[in-house]
Amino acid sequence: MLSVDLFFDNNFTIKNNVFILDNDDQYAENFGKQWKKYLFTQIDSKNNFKISQNYINDLLFNDFKYIENKKIFEIGSGAGRFTEILTKYSKNICTIDLSKAIFYNVERNNPNVCRIKGNYFNLISKNKFDVIICRGVLQHTPNPNKYLLKLFEFCKKDGLVIFDIYSLPKIGKLHPKYFFWRPLFKKFVKYTRNW
Repeated sequence: MLSVDLFFDNNFTIKNNVFILDNDDQYAENFGKQWKKYLFTQIDSKNNFKISQNYINDLLFNDFKYIENKKIFEIGSGAGRFTEILTKYSKNICTIDLSKAIFYNVERNNPNVCRIKGNYFNLISKNKFDVIICRGVLQHTPNPNKYLLKLFEFCKKDGLVIFDIYSLPKIGKLHPKYFFWRPLFKKFVKYTRNW
């Protein structure tokens, strides 16, 4: 297990090889439940597809020199959808998630991975990373602009910060995705589980 002391100056407790910064899941509790129950849903190696791999390819313009043998900080890793890909190329990786999903991360047994449960906004940087990756996280934070600026505190001057942020559809929660498709999909999953 890679030590968190290499990168951060906070006080941590350890539980199941996870460094604990924040016990409370705050606004991310449902993500922990989701990834415990559906751990392998987005994991390429478990589903014989390359969706996550292709996403990383696109982010890096198919040039892995940006992450090869680099120290990477992955923010909001969940079950490890991208952790699985990043560990193939990186020197080592520190990954954090506010939810309990960090306990189920598919790379939990990788000695080059440091897992932290907590809010990255509370971290005190000690040594900087070569690459920061924050995918699908910022829009869930209480203040996306403030959390975005925090990313740069962890990065070396000549490093790379990769992030995205998506907004609600223009019609907000009235979008069919929220009131029609998600409930329908939940019923479908429940129905197929009973086969």
